[in-house]
Amino acid sequence: MNLKTILLAYLLIYAFQPTALAQLYSGSTKEETQIENMVSQLKSGDVIVIGEIHDHPKHHFNQKELLNELWAQGVHFDVGMEFFYDFRKQKYVDQYLYNKISEADFLKQMNWGGDNFDFYRDLVLLPLEVNGWTYAINAPRELTSAVAKDGLENLSPHLKNLLPVDFEIGNNNYFERFKEAVGGDHVPKDKLDNYFAAQSIWDDTMAWMSLSSFEHSKSDVFVIIVGDFHVAFGGGLPDRLKARGAQRVITVSQIDSSGLNKSEKLELLEPDAQWGQRADWIWLSDREESSK
Repeated sequence: MNLKTILLAYLLIYAFQPTALAQLYSGSTKEETQIENMVSQLKSGDVIVIGEIHDHPKHHFNQKELLNELWAQGVHFDVGMEFFYDFRKQKYVDQYLYNKISEADFLKQMNWGGDNFDFYRDLVLLPLEVNGWTYAINAPRELTSAVAKDGLENLSPHLKNLLPVDFEIGNNNYFERFKEAVGGDHVPKDKLDNYFAAQSIWDDTMAWMSLSSFEHSKSDVFVIIVGDFHVAFGGGLPDRLKARGAQRVITVSQIDSSGLNKSEKLELLEPDAQWGQRADWIWLSDREESSK
């Protein structure tokens, strides 16, 4: 079975999945909207950063809806995948997309050990339908692991050469949010700066590789699939994209709203007292009855 046949099969499956438990809102007006409206506001040159909770099936379904709506509205797009470590392995992504290696061999070469690849398969393949492409955009694990362990100042010359061009550490607000997220026993206090440097390398490498890929692309927009922490409140990846010259960055944050009543869900749309507006668009999704 070739990649196109697999893709069409998955599209047919997802076309009949329930969508009632996801609600899309404008981050600025807090008004509910439809994905058709969001996509209609995109412009050529936009970079769209859409987050996820990695094990939330509905979040992955929403990402597919976004790509399908781009396709339906005739928008040509590329996709950048956070979860393909690392950008030096783009040749294996190319071979997979060209159907030159099997999916099993592809995942082996990519050292895939994350969530079920069923969540991501059609996200990776859909750009082919609009003459787009999919890219590995993340930093090498050996680089970020070394920084988290021993710090930037102790990198070997080889690893320093893997840093993104003109690398910069994330801003102070992003650091404070990161510290809040990993506080407690998650990260030793004496390693916090190192871990934040590694986090910053993820963000800056993804920004660097996304824009480098988009620069040589014939697509209208570039869609980046990432964990939601990289998206929300704009301090990480969106900031680095803007600093590196992105024309316009559109952020889509996804939140698990399971078990909340209507008023509690609406509270999630309010700007945070410290961090401000969460994103340009906010998708609230319950886990119950999520597509698989």
